[in-house]
Amino acid sequence: MRALALLVVAALPAAADVELGGRPSLRLGAGYDDNLFLDAQPSGPNPAQIRSDAIFDVQPSLLGWLETRRHTLSLSADYLDRLTTSSGDLRDANIGLGWISPRWRRISFSLGGRYEHWTTKLYPEDTFDLGGAEAGLRLWLHERVGLDAQYRFAARAYSDPLRLGQLDDDHRVRGALWVRPSRWLHVEAGYTYTHIHSTNDSASLDRHRVELSVAATPLPWLLLSAAYAIAPQHLPGWLHEPVGMSGMYINRTRDDLVQWLDVSVTTRPVKWLELYARYQLVSSSSTDPSGEYRRNQVIAGAVVRWDFVHLVRPLVPRVRGSVVTFRHRGPPGR
Repeated sequence: MRALALLVVAALPAAADVELGGRPSLRLGAGYDDNLFLDAQPSGPNPAQIRSDAIFDVQPSLLGWLETRRHTLSLSADYLDRLTTSSGDLRDANIGLGWISPRWRRISFSLGGRYEHWTTKLYPEDTFDLGGAEAGLRLWLHERVGLDAQYRFAARAYSDPLRLGQLDDDHRVRGALWVRPSRWLHVEAGYTYTHIHSTNDSASLDRHRVELSVAATPLPWLLLSAAYAIAPQHLPGWLHEPVGMSGMYINRTRDDLVQWLDVSVTTRPVKWLELYARYQLVSSSSTDPSGEYRRNQVIAGAVVRWDFVHLVRPLVPRVRGSVVTFRHRGPPGR
């Protein structure tokens, strides 16, 4: 970390204070999920199997940041390995790069990029790679009230031959209003529109999601959070089926209403340790039985984390024995 800091600082203007930080962590959790893959409710003569299982999470991650002249660059990487007793493993790897601009009057800007690889042993045909970019801005209406806006574009490719080269284009626009009525309370209301166009008609959709979240830290070592979201979504061609013996095909549409509820408790008894417990409910109603499902997930565990911060202040006086050196950077040309 120190060698990297010196390497980065050497390429920056001498007058700028530089902060280089890192936060490696390891999350371990165990719990139960009564519908691992959001399978539809059993119906008809051959009902689909709903897979419920114990889950065990192992998730190492790393967050690094570099801040200078009020610009912040960040790098994040995490890898989730979700183990189950009878349904195989689920693996999700993410890498992200981000930049946040200095605050200009009441506005700051952000840019980012991400890559994700997702796979599961039980359904290898669902393995995908996703790459995308996003841009956003934050408008401060007050020191405790702000508006966020963000646009993200991503492309999702499936590697399994059974997918016939399926490619999804994922567009998301999000707006949120957040309020901090006190130092220990954060409330946020948001709206997200998602449009996915796919070479596989059944994967295309339009979704409108409205969400409300509350986070409270009544004590320095205690975090309580709750979030609720509701999202009507339309699938314009989820089923491509023939019309009699005519040789023609039509696309059947489907409309769903999906709801989420998340509740979590996090405590931090010591600086390097977090203990957490989380409950999530997902419920979907639909115009077709294939879109009706429900999931309850409970998980609890611990997070071990370390914070490293290296601060370089080039203009701080240097003391060598009895000699003190003061330095000052004047305006250009003077």
